[in-house]
Amino acid sequence: MKLLLALFLLPFAFFLCAQAQQVVLSDDFEGGLGLWQTYFWNVTDSFSVSPTHSFTDSDTTLYFSNTYVTAQMTVGANLTGYLGATLQFQAKYWIEPNFDFCHVQVSRDGIFWVPIASITGVHPSWQFLSYDIGAFAGLPNVRVRFAMQTDPQTNYDGIYIDDLAILGWPEDTSGPLIIHRGPEGYEGTASHYPVEAEIWDASGISDEALMFRLDGGNFLSAPRDSIVGENYYHTIPPEPAGSLVEYYFTATDASPGLHVSISDTFAYLAGQMLVQDDGRPEDVAIFASGEFAAVGFRPNLAGYITSALFSTYTDLFHPIDSVAVYIWADSLGLPGSVLAGPFVVFPASDPSDPEIWTWVDLRPAMIPAPDTFHVGLKFGLDGVNDMTISVDDTAFFGRSSVNYGSGFQALIPPRDIYIRCMVGDPLSGVESGGNAALPANPDISLYPNPTNGAFRVNLGGGFGGKLAQLILYDLAGRQIKRWPIEPPEASPAVSIQLPDGLAGGIYLLEVGFEGGLRPERLKLIYLP
Repeated sequence: MKLLLALFLLPFAFFLCAQAQQVVLSDDFEGGLGLWQTYFWNVTDSFSVSPTHSFTDSDTTLYFSNTYVTAQMTVGANLTGYLGATLQFQAKYWIEPNFDFCHVQVSRDGIFWVPIASITGVHPSWQFLSYDIGAFAGLPNVRVRFAMQTDPQTNYDGIYIDDLAILGWPEDTSGPLIIHRGPEGYEGTASHYPVEAEIWDASGISDEALMFRLDGGNFLSAPRDSIVGENYYHTIPPEPAGSLVEYYFTATDASPGLHVSISDTFAYLAGQMLVQDDGRPEDVAIFASGEFAAVGFRPNLAGYITSALFSTYTDLFHPIDSVAVYIWADSLGLPGSVLAGPFVVFPASDPSDPEIWTWVDLRPAMIPAPDTFHVGLKFGLDGVNDMTISVDDTAFFGRSSVNYGSGFQALIPPRDIYIRCMVGDPLSGVESGGNAALPANPDISLYPNPTNGAFRVNLGGGFGGKLAQLILYDLAGRQIKRWPIEPPEASPAVSIQLPDGLAGGIYLLEVGFEGGLRPERLKLIYLP
């Protein structure tokens, strides 16, 4: 389940005096694992701040490859009566930069976990880390979880944590907590799309809205269906098959400051998604330049093939390259004659999200969907070998095939390849009014990313409004820095220098435009 914590748009109030805070729960790890349920994590005397022990994911060895090991509190902090809260601890770490991460997560119930920060890189000296978790203030059982996520390759020593504390504050300085379990891999529906969010703030909620748009157009407000306790329900109307529907939540608390939170932006594709995998890849399949992979489909909905999706994998040892997407007719259970293609695309996979789905819009080709057909890729168009695509270890559907140069054959041993498609009618549905596409998409991008402090923002031009500003946030939603920028027509790319003293990690750069346009948010990885 994808769990997202809303961005807290107002900075944390560090001006609160020390006497106003209160330590609600703490652990110096001298008493063992009494507060924790762990998988591989343990206490160690190898490093410590005070007195002699700390908490680590890998005590006597380097951390293992391709793992997701966690340590979560079994006893939560009772933040009832507080309006603000902070999580703080000391940490030193050796984590493969940009490929492995220690995720810091917080939960109100020990079941659903909200990401607060992701730690990566190397920091061999002790570092004091503090995160605003004010959205959890007022809740009786707030728990912390650390999750070490590693890729299949390089292994480092891991992370050491000491002197952890959760503090309560008497003043509300944060926006509401917004928890929404969004779609995975763009999976949507051909019908109405119900959307639910759990929204909480110790000061109460004064306003809430769901905003959505179609194919990059203007955002509209979706009518609210109902409110049940802390759960807010909306429905997005049916849209033409293949349409990219994006949406986000906003919520305002009822404190005197009227603090606002905006959730991450979620996306799905309208239509029927055809899936021949279990959604949890365990391995990758490797292909040389010029080789093919394909998956067969039998739709139960007449119409057109509107989209293709695939999940390639990349890391230091597995580069990515342009691929060609093809649609084949069926020939005795294997790809036969070409119905459409090649559609040349560059995969969306990058080190910050190595298995992200790549979406290919096939609506302009108007490809009728046969009773049985195959969708697939030709790898390495520019000569790159060892490209990889996600697979299931054991085939459940068994409709994947490969072509290593001598014709298509079933994948042996049988495994399910992560290629999907969407079918439906791209000309019907309730197309939401006012969603005309914005002119001249500027292809906003950052480079280099990761950065050592200096980078450039490519703004493009003709976005339909004047650029107003760039705003840097950390993953807790605290504003770090604001840069006013000239209109993109006069300055298509701008140079940015991160402020001195900024800790390494993942940040969000918001590119805001005048004229009421929805800001674009990009992930920025800082490796000092």
